[in-house]
Amino acid sequence: MVKKVTVVGSGSAGATAAQRLAEKELREVVLVDIVTGISQGKALDLTAVAPIEKHDAHLTGTNGYAESADSGTLIITADIPITERILIDRNTAPFDRKAYNDAEIASLLKTGRAYYTPASAAVEQAEDILVDINKVLPCLAMLTGEYDFNDLFSGFG
Repeated sequence: MVKKVTVVGSGSAGATAAQRLAEKELREVVLVDIVTGISQGKALDLTAVAPIEKHDAHLTGTNGYAESADSGTLIITADIPITERILIDRNTAPFDRKAYNDAEIASLLKTGRAYYTPASAAVEQAEDILVDINKVLPCLAMLTGEYDFNDLFSGFG
């Protein structure tokens, strides 16, 4: 059975997530970005390095969601407009980078934001969903009215 994962956003976090997914041989990775050429170029680059990294994952870069059909998992690394989010399955939740002290990392980097940690964490969650690594994975969720709390991150395990 082909396991397909879609990564929305081809910036640093999205490309890193796609790379990690490919290296874990989760087979098929769709990289989506609204900027023409970015996801296609990164998917091609990751495909070209496959023999060196010894994996045979199939990567596709696209600017739309049609190629994402039958994805078992969706990882959102992009700050996408709400109109675009409506097109995405409502049962998926964006992976929020702010939980990883993004402000401190950004201040040290001077440009950009954290991407290795959130990308690796999202891939670990996807791997557990797809191949059941049988691991308890803690995560944070921003509460927006749940349990009468707003704008608060709560940990789950």
